[in-house]
Amino acid sequence: MRCSFPEPIRAAILLSLSVVIVALAGCGNSGVGEVSGTVTLDDVPLSDGIVTFEDPSRGIGQSTPVKAGAYKMTSALKVGEYKVAVQPASAPSPMASRSTAAKVVIPAKYTQPASSGLTATVKVGSNKADFKLAK
Repeated sequence: MRCSFPEPIRAAILLSLSVVIVALAGCGNSGVGEVSGTVTLDDVPLSDGIVTFEDPSRGIGQSTPVKAGAYKMTSALKVGEYKVAVQPASAPSPMASRSTAAKVVIPAKYTQPASSGLTATVKVGSNKADFKLAK
């Protein structure tokens, strides 16, 4: 037995199916990767800082804090090659105690993606990128 729908209903069903197929094709994170890792300075975990991944082909970047030598990007990065920089964390509050006010000194060459010599390749899925800095 053949099922026959009136033309307007058939058109609506086809349009709905098309929308669902296009929406499903757009779902997922193909072409992006999650990145986390460690940052050490003279083999000691960096207590506080900021790591920045810059996409040189697009001229944009993403930064995230480094705490106790570890970092994790809060959002996925597009797959590709990145230049990386590590900067000191922002200045402590004037109300901070002296023990927390100690500033981590990161050599200047690491603070700019163009001069740091640090790079990372981001692939689809989970990525680990560790950076070893030296004074």
